Amino acid sequence: MKEKKVIDYTIEADKKKCILYIVILLLLGFLLMWTQIDDLTRWILFYKRTPKENKCQSL
Repeated sequence: MKEKKVIDYTIEADKKKCILYIVILLLLGFLLMWTQIDDLTRWILFYKRTPKENKCQSL
């Protein structure tokens, strides 16, 4: 019986570790996705802003 409890505890610990790793990977994925979207929006806004400023300066 004692061996079975030890096996059950290790399985529970493995499940908790697995869930923890999945949560960490999901958070890192969202962070990476958010930073890429943020950089993309900054690039788009900068790209849209520069031609307008150049047109205003030429007038």
